[in-house]
Amino acid sequence: MTVGFKEAPYIRVDDTGERHKHKSCYCTHICGQYFAYYTTASSKSRENFLRILLQGKEGYHINDAMIWHLFQSGVKDDVLNLFEDYKGRTYQTKKGLIRLLYNLGLEAKKIHQQCMEGALVVLLAVRFLNWIKFSYLIGLANLRCSTLLHAGYTWSVPFAR
Repeated sequence: MTVGFKEAPYIRVDDTGERHKHKSCYCTHICGQYFAYYTTASSKSRENFLRILLQGKEGYHINDAMIWHLFQSGVKDDVLNLFEDYKGRTYQTKKGLIRLLYNLGLEAKKIHQQCMEGALVVLLAVRFLNWIKFSYLIGLANLRCSTLLHAGYTWSVPFAR
């Protein structure tokens, strides 16, 4: 999929829900001019979408981009300030980042979700998608477009090179 992203003048994403073996599942279709990728998962969340793009890679980075993602997600300033002392840290597993969140006194499910999404976006930018303008990636991370995705619409984005 990474090569397809690099060569595609546009990317389309669509997902749909369906029952499979008596369970609700979601099929995500990601395609460009020269490739198509399909996967099925039990979740239609933003975190799941980012994990699909990461293709099994894992890692969680705390930096300005992650903090910006949290800010864009509506996280309060006092919480954002907690992460300032942890900039530059990388956690190899989700458990490591969750441990930090609990140590910081952040126990709410929503802040955990926002932090996971933000950290995955940074991993996506750092390891795989450096050819996309970072400002675009932050827009993807915030997934304002996900309201279209999750409403069942097809989303197409031309990439600036």
